[in-house]
Amino acid sequence: MRHRSIEKGDFMRERISSRRSHLWVVLLSALGALALIAPLNASAITPAQCDARANDTPSKLVECIQQGDLMAHMQAFQDIADANPGPDGMPSRNSGEPG
Repeated sequence: MRHRSIEKGDFMRERISSRRSHLWVVLLSALGALALIAPLNASAITPAQCDARANDTPSKLVECIQQGDLMAHMQAFQDIADANPGPDGMPSRNSGEPG
């Protein structure tokens, strides 16, 4: 079996192609994150309105997320992780561990 030698140009084209695919993944991830954050910032509904209606679809639930409340929940999860280090000594909420 003969092995094809990889020329420098082939290697560079492969690296550029790989970087382009990674760039697309990063770009699409950023757009997805913006799609989730935008409703948090552009929410025109009040907490009282959320409490008074049936929030039975994802879009209705997303409108009712309050950024401050979300951050408080995230901080509570981090506090649990900080209080329960894993075997490596780092904060952890892994399944099967105390946190």
